[in-house]
Amino acid sequence: MENRGGAPLEWLSNKEIKTINFRLTGSKKENPTITEIKQAIVELEGIRRFFESADPELIDYAIYMEKAAITRLSYLFRKAKNELSNSYKK
Repeated sequence: MENRGGAPLEWLSNKEIKTINFRLTGSKKENPTITEIKQAIVELEGIRRFFESADPELIDYAIYMEKAAITRLSYLFRKAKNELSNSYKK
């Protein structure tokens, strides 16, 4: 994936997601936050594909959508981190 200044997603492999999920749930059952993170990553990748082929009149819209998707993904990572730290406190 080309990097146009956005956060690269290559570093976030399925292995890392599975590790975070296992730490949150302690089982193979998927944590709802992890499901949301996966959906947010797919959404962001779709937005970036749209950006590459967007009509010039829609570039501002594509940028807005990308920023919104990155903000959502950041929120979900913070949420997963908080859930993980709370699970260690128990």
